[in-house]
Amino acid sequence: MKAWPCCSLLHSAVQALESLRHEHELSPAQIKHIRINTSRRVIAQNGDPDPRESMAAQYSLPFCAGAALAGDAQDPVTFEPQSLGNANVRALMGRTELVEDAEIDGQFPFHFGAKVEVALVSGQVLRAAVLDPHGTPADPCAVGEIEAKFRRLTATVKTVDAAERIIAAARNLKEAPSLDELSNALRDGNLKGDEAISPAEERRPVSAKIS
Repeated sequence: MKAWPCCSLLHSAVQALESLRHEHELSPAQIKHIRINTSRRVIAQNGDPDPRESMAAQYSLPFCAGAALAGDAQDPVTFEPQSLGNANVRALMGRTELVEDAEIDGQFPFHFGAKVEVALVSGQVLRAAVLDPHGTPADPCAVGEIEAKFRRLTATVKTVDAAERIIAAARNLKEAPSLDELSNALRDGNLKGDEAISPAEERRPVSAKIS
């Protein structure tokens, strides 16, 4: 499962930056420069420094880096048009440098790794590296994380009760005599317009391998 709603090639960098942010309780004002060592392909494909549309933001490593350090890179709303002008995210995009790394290039496409350095205005430099990001077979998401993502993504189209019924039906699918329980749960509890809700899910940061 994708742990972040952006290009999977960017997940290692996002995870590493989120890890540093939470470990050191970083704020955007503390950050002077961001250096991301990545593959040649990522630089060519994902180097857009000024995305103006949702899909462009999802494929922009500078935007995703800014979101990881100043926004919520796990929330799809971060990549919607109304969120792309976030001042803190934009400021960090301008401080982000992408660097081709021979070691990471040599591991691609079997690994989508990244190494990050965050230089602070204090002079301290923080480093982290991720070879295989969370959500890949090397570091799979837990069932609880999958269910939490489902709740978040269905919050605007399903009632809380309906979402929980779907989750329960999916949990029991192997033992179910038919698909009726799941089918009924999927049909029921649709929200309309102002009935839509946005539940506050507790999101735990995913840790990186610190170098």
